Amino acid sequence: MDDDWKGIKEMASKQDGPWPPPVFTHGDLNPFNIMVRDGRVVAIIDWEFAGWYPYYWEYTAAWYGNETRKSWQGVLARFLDPYPEELKIDKTRQRYWGDL
Repeated sequence: MDDDWKGIKEMASKQDGPWPPPVFTHGDLNPFNIMVRDGRVVAIIDWEFAGWYPYYWEYTAAWYGNETRKSWQGVLARFLDPYPEELKIDKTRQRYWGDL
């Protein structure tokens, strides 16, 4: 329980701090939405979840959207800026409140 409370306190303190402006992001980046031809990305499809989100959203959404694909999680940092602290905090949020 103490670890749970610590995670919630970390999440609250991060959310209470200053926030940079939101960024426009795809919102559902996963291997099925990236079209590749001859080893090159030629299109990114499926934009219905696109919008203005916190700076870390693309990374955490891509991580969660593909939890069963550990290899995908392993390559995310190659093409997205990783945000490990934000991912940790978002895991706490997901654990208690799910997809709000």
